[in-house]
Amino acid sequence: MPDYEYIVGMFGKDLTGTLAEVARRISDDGGNLGKCQSLRMRGYQGVILEVSTPLMRKRLRERLLSLAKEHDLPLEVQVEFAIPEEVSRLRGQQYDVCVWGEERRGFVAGVAELLTRHKLNISGLDAGAVGERTYVMQLRVDLPETSSKAEVETALRSEIHEVPAQIGPMEPASATLIGSIAQIRDVRLKQSLFHLDGAVADASSLPYGTG
Repeated sequence: MPDYEYIVGMFGKDLTGTLAEVARRISDDGGNLGKCQSLRMRGYQGVILEVSTPLMRKRLRERLLSLAKEHDLPLEVQVEFAIPEEVSRLRGQQYDVCVWGEERRGFVAGVAELLTRHKLNISGLDAGAVGERTYVMQLRVDLPETSSKAEVETALRSEIHEVPAQIGPMEPASATLIGSIAQIRDVRLKQSLFHLDGAVADASSLPYGTG
């Protein structure tokens, strides 16, 4: 009987060894890990795992929750059936784009609404404040096959002032994880981004990390 394929989401305090325990439990139960993504933020960590296993969905969740209880891990677990690759690819072509501007309330909402207006699905996001007043969003978006990249890019450039913000070019998605894209040390970006408000000195112009 073929294995079931799931997407497992876990959220809890950032504790050393959590992933090791989870990976070992899945392996001991006859399962295997595929793609894995993790994000840490202010003492907490979220992990998404692609899991193939002979266990039924309910049983897999029970096994992971029992592991959390055994090791006193404050962990929330969600298990969903994975969407087939051929279906998930129907999202269209993926592009990476950087948006930046003065940090203010509603900035992220404004950018997200603009992208949604042009039917761009946000499939990856790495965002945060840089310096005192600059906010940076490194996004990975899905462009529908029925849309023209040139037309969408032109529209975004003409409407980005509504946010207000600045936007970089839409580049074909890198093969690397989105976190490793956001090493903003490029001279062109350094001049237009880090000196946008004059608040970040050269000594503070470190690569923009992802946590």
